Amino acid sequence: MWQFPNCIGALDGKHIVMQKPAHSGSISYNYKQTFSIVLMVMVDANYKFIYADIGCNGRVSDDGVFQNCSLSTTLETNSLNIPKPKPFPGGDKPVPFVVV
Repeated sequence: MWQFPNCIGALDGKHIVMQKPAHSGSISYNYKQTFSIVLMVMVDANYKFIYADIGCNGRVSDDGVFQNCSLSTTLETNSLNIPKPKPFPGGDKPVPFVVV
């Protein structure tokens, strides 16, 4: 659909603004100067959610959220059974599958 061979999906995080939790200090206070939790999702080329993680406090960066979510672990251990690299159409050199 998007003419991006070997792409598993697109990954991004979104801060969900909330009221400051009682007795929480600044743990959910983020760089946008609001209190939030982070929603991290991956979608496929048809905009279907194929992964979601929510609940990390807003103070944590997208990279920090990713490093501590189950998707990071499953990608590192290849638990998702990602196919082996294959050439792009018309090519001859294997190219790995990626997340953008």
